[in-house]
Amino acid sequence: MRVTTLANRALRANDLPVGRRAPRAAWLALLGLVSGCVGADTAADEGVLSRLETEPPGATVFVDGSFVGITPTSTYLPAKSSVHVRLELAGHQTIDTMLDRRVGVPAGAPPGTGWEAVYYWPLVRR
Repeated sequence: MRVTTLANRALRANDLPVGRRAPRAAWLALLGLVSGCVGADTAADEGVLSRLETEPPGATVFVDGSFVGITPTSTYLPAKSSVHVRLELAGHQTIDTMLDRRVGVPAGAPPGTGWEAVYYWPLVRR
């Protein structure tokens, strides 16, 4: 039995529900939202991504205790004055550090604003 989804076939106007169900425009808008094609990119309005890098790459990154990725990775750092960063890589010393937002950035500025574009840490073998 073959299962066909919206992801692997093109939609035609006649494929959309009609009658007492939602109007076609509503279905198209919903489909666009689900696929990420409709709406403003709010992340772009929030500031810049900060890239977190280590040498060697492959360290697990936690910001304020929450997993954000494996280096190299990029994230919007939160809208507060400082964050706790923990980097873990097997066979290397764990790094626990605080990053401070640039001086002069107003409290409540959007996430990503006032942070450096790139943070880099060389990891030391145990």
